[in-house]
Amino acid sequence: MAESFPSTIAANILTEIDFLTSSDSGLSSRIRKEIMKAKEILFKGKAVLMKAEAQQLHNCELQDGLEKLSELLYDAEDLLDELKCEVLAKQVGKLNIVKYNLKIKVTRKILDEKIDNIRSISIAVKDPDTKLVSSGENVMTHPFVGTPQDFGRDTDEENIIKLLMKPNKEAERVSVIPIVGLGGIGKTTLAKLVYDDKRIDEHFKLKMWVSVPEDFDMIKIMKEAYTSATGKDQSELGVVELEDCLLNELADKKFLLVLDDVWNENYDRWNKLKQLFTQEANGSKIVVTTRSSQVASITGTVDSYLLEGLSPGDCMSLFVKFAFGDETDKAESEFIGIGKEIVEKCGGVPLVLKTLGALLYKNTDPEEWKLIRDSVKWEPEKDRDNILSALKLSYAHLPSHLRRCLAYCSLFPRNTCFNSDYMICNWMAHGFLKFPNENEDLEDVGLRYLKKLFSRCFFQDIEDRGYFFTFKMHNLIYDLVEKMAQRNYKTVDLRILLDDVNCRQLSFLGNARHFSFLGIANGNKKVPSISNNLRTIIMQSLQSQRVAESFVSKWISNFKCLWLLCLSGLQFKELPDSVAALKHLRFLDLSWNSDLEKLYDTICKLLRLQTLKLRGCSALKNLPRNIQKMISLRHLELTIQWERLPPIGAECFKSLQYLHLYKCKNLESLREGMESLTTIRTLILQGCDSLTTLPDNVKLLETLEKQVISSCPKLNLKMDLQGEDLILTLKVFMIYELKELEDLPQLILQGSANTLEYIRIEECHKLTELPAWLASLTALQKLEIVSCSGLSSLPPGMEKLTALRELKIQKSPPLSESCRRKPLNILNLESHLDPEVASSSRDNE
Repeated sequence: MAESFPSTIAANILTEIDFLTSSDSGLSSRIRKEIMKAKEILFKGKAVLMKAEAQQLHNCELQDGLEKLSELLYDAEDLLDELKCEVLAKQVGKLNIVKYNLKIKVTRKILDEKIDNIRSISIAVKDPDTKLVSSGENVMTHPFVGTPQDFGRDTDEENIIKLLMKPNKEAERVSVIPIVGLGGIGKTTLAKLVYDDKRIDEHFKLKMWVSVPEDFDMIKIMKEAYTSATGKDQSELGVVELEDCLLNELADKKFLLVLDDVWNENYDRWNKLKQLFTQEANGSKIVVTTRSSQVASITGTVDSYLLEGLSPGDCMSLFVKFAFGDETDKAESEFIGIGKEIVEKCGGVPLVLKTLGALLYKNTDPEEWKLIRDSVKWEPEKDRDNILSALKLSYAHLPSHLRRCLAYCSLFPRNTCFNSDYMICNWMAHGFLKFPNENEDLEDVGLRYLKKLFSRCFFQDIEDRGYFFTFKMHNLIYDLVEKMAQRNYKTVDLRILLDDVNCRQLSFLGNARHFSFLGIANGNKKVPSISNNLRTIIMQSLQSQRVAESFVSKWISNFKCLWLLCLSGLQFKELPDSVAALKHLRFLDLSWNSDLEKLYDTICKLLRLQTLKLRGCSALKNLPRNIQKMISLRHLELTIQWERLPPIGAECFKSLQYLHLYKCKNLESLREGMESLTTIRTLILQGCDSLTTLPDNVKLLETLEKQVISSCPKLNLKMDLQGEDLILTLKVFMIYELKELEDLPQLILQGSANTLEYIRIEECHKLTELPAWLASLTALQKLEIVSCSGLSSLPPGMEKLTALRELKIQKSPPLSESCRRKPLNILNLESHLDPEVASSSRDNE
């Protein structure tokens, strides 16, 4: 059964409506009165909608009513958003007052009728038999978010390692070991334990991890294998070049390749991939994790390793860890007793144990524990149904705004490695981010939502990259979310749309507003005849593909209600002028288009645009001169042929929170206009080959919290404080591959002494010492030094860093004994001082 979330759409409308009803809007009193009447209806109806949404999983009539109401609310939101665009563009005097007044009046009356209808149906529906359903913000953050939980897999780990150490059979270049088991049983967790074992590092010269796409696309697999092997960006490599580079990495190396979550049962496709990895291999191993015994029989060269459920004792340990966190010793016997009964119904599946444990985290009502216990049923012959049913319990107890954020993730393929910044910008574009706390930006709200979903185990493989998170969704969670989201979120494979007949067959897509399109239909193919009220179009090209401007123009012209448009990876020279008609657009992704040469001033009419992604647009010469009119822009990623940052006016970029300058190879100076970035919180400089210094006016960026600088070969960061009494707010400072770096920027770092929590320095070989003033960074919690061959000691006074909790020095000369002993004996550190330990992989740019 699929869900609709009209209450969250209504909340969006109520957020915007105050502006339109104020006299400052310039709208006529007639229009403002009609909008006020609509506001009253929505305000009174919010409680009705929230109750109905909690009941909809149990009543089809209610679901249908909520879906129809959602459609009306979407249209109302578009109408009011159009009005706001006219106000922002100062076009109020040109409005057709009669037309808008009539539209609002008709919408208001229908809205009133539909909410009354929902109310009458809801009254007759029994409320969900649980107190855990919430529309608020009481989902608690769990202490073990992102922490691997490997209970009870020691024996399995040893068994797999023995198989990997065992010599291959004669004439067998590569041995393939399948790990087979039920979804959620822990196959990936086991593979990771093995992959990270030091014995594996010693036995294999090269390791690669690939999350296999469901369609077993060879190009995607090669890209991920290459990135895993080298840590290098592969986005700009062609197919032939990619294969050559990968083979060069494999040459004369005994490797371990993990292919995680394989579904392909076609022997020919598997054989083609296997041939690629056996051309140079000698004694190498491939581990395949899969739910399918058929996949195992096709791929395996040895008997499958069948992974069973956890033992009762390990099940209980895992559940208790997630249900009680660090306070297991305070758990009352009553809760432990109910917990044992819940555990007995979980079939030994870790995913279910963690999810239900996290659902009950810090819940002190025994009746609610019993409700969960009584809701879980386990029939041995229906393993997958049992698991989905248990996961659905946790899903149903999320507030609707978090379920809506989860539903959106179903637009992306299985095994997608999500980037927190990217996903939050998507959510922000659609107005999903509500309930801000005091002094909290939308980006903060998004991160808070994300951490709550982490807490409830809806995402896994969570990695803190310092200035963003990466994470994935377990396949069973994906199955559940995809099913619940199917009314509004659809994925369509354009490669099958060969003619008008197939296009007409898309009628089953109904009134969905959010679409992800796989593959690319060229300019001669028809645009699918689906609703012209789409909110989302995400083009997921399988590789960089050249398309005609007419193709882009058709899609823009057909769907003028878009709030988000992603054309990443498509190659075209000009963005059509028709983009100006997308008044509602909040998110525009044109990244990795190496043909795009110019953006015209028409793009500056997108007054609601929050996110503009132009990373990898290497032919782009300039931004439009009227860019300052884009007053809502918060997130900008840019590759451009500038030699210097142009002067930035007071009104330009006044909302900008995030700026990423990527491979701006001609950029020599950032001086002009830097002080005007008064709201900037994250600044990333990457691959700026000509940049030699940072300007002193960077000290004026009083809101800057995260600064990342990488692959700028001429950049030195010597910036003395010179007695200035600065109070900056930097929290994260990360630098990579700065060949000329000899000094750290005292101006920035010591100016942030009371806020700076994390420093990472990697591959800065000319850095021979850390400054004495480092000991004044009293808020510093984490210091990482990786692959800095010239650095062999820490400065005196490190014992003053009382907040320091983690010191990591890897692939660098060993510290002198005095430097090693003093800080580590005084401070309670989690230390990583072995220079032979492999450093963690660089951020996946």
